Amino acid sequence: MAHINYTRSAQYVRRRSIGEILPPENWGASFAAFCGDPHQRRMAGLQAVRRCCGRMGVVVLQNDPLLAAALGRLREDMPELARQSPGFRTYSVNPFGSPQRYYDPLYGLNATGVLDAIVPIDGRGYGTSSALNLRSWLQAYLDIMQLQFRRSPAPFGRYPFNLDLLLQLAEMPPDRLQRQVLQYLPSPGRESVTTLLAQNDAPKEVYAAVRSFANEMEEFLWTPRSFAAHPCISIVEAVRQRCVISVTVPTARPTVLRYLYQELKALQDARIPFLLLAAEVPLTASPELRSLFTGPHETASYSTGILAGDLSYVIAGTDELSPLLAEHQEVLLFRCTSTQQASPFSEALGTYQRLVREEHRDRHWQPFHIFPVRARGVGIREVTEHNINAQELVQLQDGAVLCGGLYDIPILIGQVLP
Repeated sequence: MAHINYTRSAQYVRRRSIGEILPPENWGASFAAFCGDPHQRRMAGLQAVRRCCGRMGVVVLQNDPLLAAALGRLREDMPELARQSPGFRTYSVNPFGSPQRYYDPLYGLNATGVLDAIVPIDGRGYGTSSALNLRSWLQAYLDIMQLQFRRSPAPFGRYPFNLDLLLQLAEMPPDRLQRQVLQYLPSPGRESVTTLLAQNDAPKEVYAAVRSFANEMEEFLWTPRSFAAHPCISIVEAVRQRCVISVTVPTARPTVLRYLYQELKALQDARIPFLLLAAEVPLTASPELRSLFTGPHETASYSTGILAGDLSYVIAGTDELSPLLAEHQEVLLFRCTSTQQASPFSEALGTYQRLVREEHRDRHWQPFHIFPVRARGVGIREVTEHNINAQELVQLQDGAVLCGGLYDIPILIGQVLP
């Protein structure tokens, strides 16, 4: 028979600082902060990022200008970190309101990652030819870049691929590509590339695919430059440097989110540790990206953080809330705006059986008796109660509920201090 809990499973503390709630020793834990106001969630996110600085790279996908600004001040705000890790910095690759973007798409991906970003095998990419044909033709251009990288790596940086050079090569007419590029490549590589690109419409189809991909990147993430001036900054490179990279994601553009997923997947496949934080970003627009947060990842090389005032940014239905909370070791629930918003969280925090004692009195007359017979009885019944009810979540004010995989029972905190 299953154990029945007859006492409320919750602890109350009067106040705690955000540094006590998200302590430095838990830097490898996944965390989340829901509801409340943007300042409260931002405070939690910054504490979680600070404790990771110098230990592993941090990727912040955000739609919060104040959070982005605070991330940019991390080096100045943490002088001890600057002394211990002189190379640490925050890369803000597409600042709010700036016409200049500094992200270097494709930089750090291997050839398969580039192919999957531009021409996914399922055909959701760019171009009109079959995915297999287009991938083989695009691979020829990647082979050109790899051959050039081996011969002269300095202009490339640490990796052979970047969008500026790929677009520059794809734009070249075949005769110009042969005259200015192919004739200078080593013989074995030159022959296979030439054979592939001699197929009908191969250069034209590759250019159409690369140009369409570039247009998507240019809208939010990338500013075209010459190959000599490409900035060498991407998610992969920033994490390898154990730095923080802040990427502004202002809209739920599926293609941009899908591309960012490719870089994150490359880090995951290489087992490189990092923190992935999504702040006010609609993850539901990208099933692949969302899976990094909602799927099992406790034993993965990365940890996740979520800042969301609205659960619809993260999950498609309330039945997905409990599994989501289970994947995050530290979860902060700030004040909910209504019992409707609070109810899914209250349900997820469990219930107990409260024993209600009911006393009743009765009297009745028996036949041929002048006085009534009085009776008194006591009954006990069980009432199902939530460990933290919805009304308590609505009345939190500047408090919060702390729960998650690191806690056996939720902790109701009366006041959260900076």
